[in-house]
Amino acid sequence: MMLLLSFALLLEQGATPSGVWQGQEWRVNAAHALLWDGLPYTPVGLVVPATADAIGKAQNAGVRDLLLEATLEDNWAEALAAAESAGARYLFSLNEPTPQARGWLCMPEAMRVLNVTHRSVIEVDLPGAARAYYVVAGPSSSIMARGWAVMRDGKARVEVNLTVSADDYQVLLFPLMRESELVDYWEGLDARRDEVIRRLKEAAPGRGLRGIVNPLGRPEPTRGDVRSPSAGGAAAWTTTGGIVPDSILFRLEFEQFLREKYQTIEALARAWRIDSLGFKSFTEAAALIPLFSPDMGVDAFLDPVNDRTVSGRRIGSKYWDDVQVVIESACARRLSRLAAAVRSIADVPVVYDWAGWSPLHERRDIAGDGIGIPSVGTGTSIVSGRTGHALSSALAWGARSWIVATRIRFAENGAAFPTEAQLRSVVATLVDLGVKGWFVEAAGGDEAAWVSVMNGEAQLDVSLADRSPRAIFYPINARYPADTMQLPGGVWWLPTPAAGDRLDVGANYEAYRLAAPYDRHIAIWTTGAARKTKLLVPNPQSVTLHSVSGMAVDARVVRDGIEVTIRNEPLLIFGADTTPVPEDAVQELVEAEAAITAEAVRKGADITEERFLFADALRKVKTSPGASLMQMTETYRRMLLKVAPYVWREGERADSAGVGVRMQSAGCSQGEALRMRLLIPAESARGDARSPIGGMSATYKLSVSGSRDEHTIWLAARIPEASRPFVRVEVKGGLSLPLSAPPVSEYADGFGWYQVGTMLLPKGEYEFIVSLDPGAPVMDMAIDVLLATPQPFRPSGPRMPRFLR
Repeated sequence: MMLLLSFALLLEQGATPSGVWQGQEWRVNAAHALLWDGLPYTPVGLVVPATADAIGKAQNAGVRDLLLEATLEDNWAEALAAAESAGARYLFSLNEPTPQARGWLCMPEAMRVLNVTHRSVIEVDLPGAARAYYVVAGPSSSIMARGWAVMRDGKARVEVNLTVSADDYQVLLFPLMRESELVDYWEGLDARRDEVIRRLKEAAPGRGLRGIVNPLGRPEPTRGDVRSPSAGGAAAWTTTGGIVPDSILFRLEFEQFLREKYQTIEALARAWRIDSLGFKSFTEAAALIPLFSPDMGVDAFLDPVNDRTVSGRRIGSKYWDDVQVVIESACARRLSRLAAAVRSIADVPVVYDWAGWSPLHERRDIAGDGIGIPSVGTGTSIVSGRTGHALSSALAWGARSWIVATRIRFAENGAAFPTEAQLRSVVATLVDLGVKGWFVEAAGGDEAAWVSVMNGEAQLDVSLADRSPRAIFYPINARYPADTMQLPGGVWWLPTPAAGDRLDVGANYEAYRLAAPYDRHIAIWTTGAARKTKLLVPNPQSVTLHSVSGMAVDARVVRDGIEVTIRNEPLLIFGADTTPVPEDAVQELVEAEAAITAEAVRKGADITEERFLFADALRKVKTSPGASLMQMTETYRRMLLKVAPYVWREGERADSAGVGVRMQSAGCSQGEALRMRLLIPAESARGDARSPIGGMSATYKLSVSGSRDEHTIWLAARIPEASRPFVRVEVKGGLSLPLSAPPVSEYADGFGWYQVGTMLLPKGEYEFIVSLDPGAPVMDMAIDVLLATPQPFRPSGPRMPRFLR
């Protein structure tokens, strides 16, 4: 049969934001543009301070559209009067940090001192901590001692006095921070809301006002969950666990949530894995603080009200899931109410800047009326970074929101655009992505003159307001082979944090599965030229194929599958209950298995079990192609580890890792990595600790058995850019090499491959040490794979090298 299926987003859009401001009607159309009094408002403007002087300079340069950034110290009334006098059309933005919540920092993997003797005194810098609870942990995270640290001048002092002699205890710290890295959606939001409403009333904005940006303040990326810039950065509007707000309003919301979810105290105790009934009411439960994070800790809760601990098991506890639900609910609900409160004073669109994936924007009913898109840099770096991630949030859910670039910058350091052509290129890319307003940061260059001309051109282009971008979405776990780019037919390929993963379907194809609330599909494409194959899939009549570019899909249903030509662009597959598998990919894997079996015989390696499992999976490939290929691929991988001339070592399987803990990441090799992180200032531990905080390192013992001595060392890791110069890979007693080049083949949530260098490694045993020096500005590193290979290697995400004879 011939399938001619063009790609389209089938989501219905959400409610239309609209209002009336001083007799002027406005609404957001289906293409995410703002219509003001029936006319498109598609400004190219400047970001300037909310001062009469800055507004006057912009007016003199011929710039009429402005984004005014005001602090709480500025005279809002004077600035708005100046803007109205100049005849400006303007957005008003609060350029203050968001209020941060007072909260407990429950991240023992990043807040600990190692190698503590049984009788010692530890002193650690904890700036910003009001108090700190400590646990002295022994083997298997057993609790040897606990109590309150003595706080003085920003330092926490812990005296360890145990009867059992040892020198490998750990002191875990749980500080109560006056300001955590979580936005204060409770008392802090209420106070900021009241101040902003009062100041807006006093300032009395006029008819030139077109929007309010960030009425709670400016969101800033956090240090608590450091991510590569290419991964979108850490979410500033929320956290991914590890902080418990110390707020009366939060505890009331938490208590209500627990009461509605569990109904009885006994059900709650079972969900939180509390061994005995350590609390008598939901009120008491809502006040408990876990002495563990999602990654590590001890099996107990702190009851700070009654100064006691409650026994409970960390593994399997639903505590952090429950806390996260309440925090994310507060984020979306309270910021929506704040937007409504602001619009009761000035009925114009309220825009919140995108600052990482969060419940603020990853939903159909977003808070506010628009999404502020960040833009830093030029060329492809714009799309591959935070801008592409932000547009994914704006487009994926079908929310009818105004999409506006609230701060276009050439560089993070505030440098001006060198040329008009570069600025025009950035704005053109943002236009293609669906942005409907473009505000350029005034950096002291010639931006004002360029913006004035470009704004005039934009007003003449009546098509801007109705252009709708077309996009498909890939799960961030499948980043590489998928990547953010414009596909044939002008369709954008954008990442999403929704569920999904990369599918291994052989060397000639790439594929992923997306299971988002707004879209479920499998995408497959070739790594080279178009290939005609048979997709093995049960019930092929229930499967539909979509061409991204709009090209005809030449396909024919046959027994056990669909004959189809797959090209070097994603073919979208809908309705498949199992992963469709190209028949030639199966044959390719069978041939690879035969070759590696011959090599195993030559080397005398025992792969009996693997051959049985491979043959068993192959027998089922027609009835269950996806599961069978997965088993065949995993079995082949096990064969490779036994026979291949290279050494592939999973990062999470370190022989020793100090502060390292296993982290789950579906986009990594085997779904895990080793994460090492410290939030205590480096070298801050003093006293009798045998080894201070210092740096971080992981040790791997590798057995090299190849016939060639020269090996290339590769490291697959996620390392903040500023910390990369502080990473070294060394062989104990031998070479020590830095990371001399940027990562290649970046994948998942910020991982990439670093070619460390070449070493002579004759057959034998070696001890590799991967370390991060304590002088690094961010003490955070996650290791996925350490590879020593004598054969050529071209990184391909987390995929192992193929076997070469």
